[in-house]
Amino acid sequence: MKKSYARIQTIAHECLHSIQNRRLLLFNFIFSNIYLLYFAIILILALCSILPSEMTFLAILSMLGLIYYAVRMYLEDDAMIKARYLAKEYMEEKKISTPEEINSLINQYDEINNLGIRSVHYKIVSGILLKIALFAVICFFR
Repeated sequence: MKKSYARIQTIAHECLHSIQNRRLLLFNFIFSNIYLLYFAIILILALCSILPSEMTFLAILSMLGLIYYAVRMYLEDDAMIKARYLAKEYMEEKKISTPEEINSLINQYDEINNLGIRSVHYKIVSGILLKIALFAVICFFR
């Protein structure tokens, strides 16, 4: 437990994903694939100088990125925040440690969540901005 104290929270996080709104999860899956496919197609068309109006496609890519971000962060934030409570409830129910040790683990989970939530937001936003920047640079230099 001391070497992998975050394992219970990670399992709780994934369990929470499994009980999230099925329609939203399905929408996220389908939409994220459409978003990636759209990016790949317009990137190829831009490289081949086939796009009629690059700014229109850049605006659409940006809007798709915003929708992707909103849905993905809702799902991730929900699971990350609730995982702390589910993990605590599980540890208390199974009596895997003393109440003091459980509280110590929960405090460490809080630290992980504070850093983890910001890191996930940064990762998602930077991926979206990288796609936008890459497309814009290709359109500018072609």
